[in-house]
Amino acid sequence: VHSLGAAALLVCALGDAAGDPRQLRILESEEGKPYLPDYPGIHFSLSHSGRYVLCAVGSLPVGADVQERRPLRVDLTRWFHPAEQEWLAAQSDREAALYRLWTRKEAWVKTVSGERMLSLGEADVLHDLPGLRFRDFELPGDYAAAVMEHVAHAMTPRSIPKKGGAWSHL
Repeated sequence: VHSLGAAALLVCALGDAAGDPRQLRILESEEGKPYLPDYPGIHFSLSHSGRYVLCAVGSLPVGADVQERRPLRVDLTRWFHPAEQEWLAAQSDREAALYRLWTRKEAWVKTVSGERMLSLGEADVLHDLPGLRFRDFELPGDYAAAVMEHVAHAMTPRSIPKKGGAWSHL
């Protein structure tokens, strides 16, 4: 966990499920995904961008992504499925739509890392996938956020501003 805000949010999200937060061990898998070696039945995903940190926790792998919307210097659409590219071209607010798709892609990658994955361009994240669903979130300011979860194990994501401010629950 690379930020104090992310660590605090994870401890809050875990509540009493993981015991004393001072004893919490977080390691990284070979793919770079953090996990709790002492609690194999607890999965989590963290993301931070700009002022926000997003955390999702579940009993099966989950993925969370938050992005501050800002002008892009690269064309991300080359990583989009043809159906996504077509949908994006039809949107009136192309930037908001692009960030919606990108946060879904990131959440999907975090959820299925370690499994056989399609390439980013092969995965159509416009719709829920078998056994998995997306949740999109609008945050104050220019932010987009998405969580992917297993349908049978729904969760409640939470966010907190990284610098000051009160706790904000989604």
